[in-house]
Amino acid sequence: MALGADAVAVLGLVMRDLLAMLGLGLGIGFLTTMVLTRLLSHLSTAFKRSDFTTMLTAALTLAVAAIAAAFVPCRRAISVNPSTT
Repeated sequence: MALGADAVAVLGLVMRDLLAMLGLGLGIGFLTTMVLTRLLSHLSTAFKRSDFTTMLTAALTLAVAAIAAAFVPCRRAISVNPSTT
């Protein structure tokens, strides 16, 4: 934890950055998926034009994994006293 910063400020900073990167990544991934699905649906009958349920499930799974991957180490890091280590 940074000297002078309280735990809530550090956690908020990390989570705000995470949500910004997560939103950008999910947005780019969603647009790419829509374009590639539309392109591949013309080439093969195995691809549906839009399977919103699958895309939403994948996005939510990735979001939960990303939040857990950032939250757990951040909570552990803010519990350390920087002046004693």
